Amino acid sequence: MKKIVSWLLIFAFGAILFAGCTPTEKEGTSGGVDTELSGKIVIAGSTSVQPLSEELVAGFLERYPNVTVEVQGGGSSVGIKSAYEKICDIGAASRALKEEEKGYELNNCFIS
Repeated sequence: MKKIVSWLLIFAFGAILFAGCTPTEKEGTSGGVDTELSGKIVIAGSTSVQPLSEELVAGFLERYPNVTVEVQGGGSSVGIKSAYEKICDIGAASRALKEEEKGYELNNCFIS
């Protein structure tokens, strides 16, 4: 359970970082829904993390309905490589980086 909560926090934090700052009140915002924020976020990687990613995306889209979020599987290696190659915005991994991946200089956060 602790690991699930940790991943939930990681992805929620990542989604907020990619979406930008969100003031409490501004033009285009009503009832906690931001209609000004738009764009696309792609999350790729770990298939074991994918269901959690999809749940987080559902909550995120309730607040930011004009943002498109695409969640793709493929495995941790795919997520790490796709983030490095800028194919995706968030590379989901359910493992630590391998030695050969550490040179990618990715921003990462691991909670064990």
